[in-house]
Amino acid sequence: MLIGIDTCVLVYFVDKGNPYHEEAKAALGKLMESGKATITPQNLSGIKGYKLFDTFLAATYLSDGITTIYTYNTKDFERLGAIRVWKP
Repeated sequence: MLIGIDTCVLVYFVDKGNPYHEEAKAALGKLMESGKATITPQNLSGIKGYKLFDTFLAATYLSDGITTIYTYNTKDFERLGAIRVWKP
């Protein structure tokens, strides 16, 4: 059974200052590990203040269990705080 993730959960997941951040991080992490979490591009259309493409890319990788991204665009991904940045 897949569980659709609401946009607010994704926002709480990446916003370390949000009071629901830790709860969303723990719950979404468990769902992603179990392969039960799913998102759609529509989830991300309402997120303001984040670069949409980078957020979508990180969310896609995380939902597939990929926790590290290789990039030279370290600032944008480190800002998300949800995916580890690897730059050789």
